[in-house]
Amino acid sequence: MAKGNRKRSNQDKPKAVVVKDIELRPITQQEAQQLFQGIINVSNQYAQLRKQYEEYTAIIESLKHRREDLAKGKIPMPIQMPLGKNKYYMENDKQVILKELDDEIRILTNALKGVQGQLQNHKDAYVESGLALREFCDRKFRRFKPNNVYAKGCSPRKEEKVLFEGELDEMLKDEEKMKEFKEAKEKAVKENDKQE
Repeated sequence: MAKGNRKRSNQDKPKAVVVKDIELRPITQQEAQQLFQGIINVSNQYAQLRKQYEEYTAIIESLKHRREDLAKGKIPMPIQMPLGKNKYYMENDKQVILKELDDEIRILTNALKGVQGQLQNHKDAYVESGLALREFCDRKFRRFKPNNVYAKGCSPRKEEKVLFEGELDEMLKDEEKMKEFKEAKEKAVKENDKQE
């Protein structure tokens, strides 16, 4: 056998082809379901508790107003009082009626405190869900910035950008245009303040 013809066992191995990791992966169905459905569920529960809180508050205020009118004699006697299911009796004693109203106000006020505690817990959970969604978006999209600020399908050519910048410079030099711009800005700020 001639020298150099034999194959060596420790030959250089071919280098593995490294597949470049795609920088931005799509959101999976499971991620979307977990993130968005979670915040929607918490939001719906929070909305129901707010509605219940507002209803209880309105009922309590109505009962207090009715009690005050009754104590001042604005509501004529006798008053129908519930006896059972679909049964009523006439009550002439103002003290008995006031005691019934006081009991009902007390019961509803205690129920309102319970709803208020649940409302605070659900508010915290709602904020927590929103922050978790924000954190997910920050982690996923933090590294990326849009290449341009134009709507999809509207990417102006270089000449158009220069033309726009030139028109903007001309507007900034014109005092009348600047006055109109400042007035429009002040009006917009006022409108935004009204909406908040």
